[in-house]
Amino acid sequence: MTRPPAPRTLADELRARSDARLAELLRARADLLSPLPGDLSQLATRAGTRTSVLRALERLDTFTLRVAEALAVAHQPCPAPALAALLPGGEERLPLALGTLRDRALLWGRDDALRLVRTAQELLAPGPARPSPTGLGPTLAETAAGISPSRIQELLAGAGLPPTHDPVSALAALTGLFADRDRLTALLDQAPEAARAVLDQLTWGPPYG
Repeated sequence: MTRPPAPRTLADELRARSDARLAELLRARADLLSPLPGDLSQLATRAGTRTSVLRALERLDTFTLRVAEALAVAHQPCPAPALAALLPGGEERLPLALGTLRDRALLWGRDDALRLVRTAQELLAPGPARPSPTGLGPTLAETAAGISPSRIQELLAGAGLPPTHDPVSALAALTGLFADRDRLTALLDQAPEAARAVLDQLTWGPPYG
């Protein structure tokens, strides 16, 4: 059987849904019915508005919200295995959480190319001028924005990574390290006690420092 083409937008994914699944979405997010959308493109647009997305995020259970948070800081499209690596201990619950996000039109795309809707990314991914209500810190790219190229190369060397020719590839190398749980754990095990104390403060306190 020929596999159907991958959706290119949330509207594409909604068009592929059965009437029963569309009805399930409207039951879960009743605000999408006021006023009644004229077609599925309008429904997709309304599902991505800030007010509606905020309301939908507020109704998620704790773990499903964690999954959305992880997607907000992951490189997208994000394969499900890469997302699972960001959620240690949650592998068994991940399929159900992804199903909930997808059913509520907060997530679209196949499991090998997951995409959180843009408004949810903006709400959940933090920045220095816009702290996330979920407590996440800034992304690596945001953190590195004010760091000189030479300092980034020093960070690479400190992490045991080879030098690169430009900041973009350097950030890609660091991102790969941070996404690899085993490599990152081994690196943290070698960190001085003072560095671990700072990381603990950033973990349990405000994620800026």
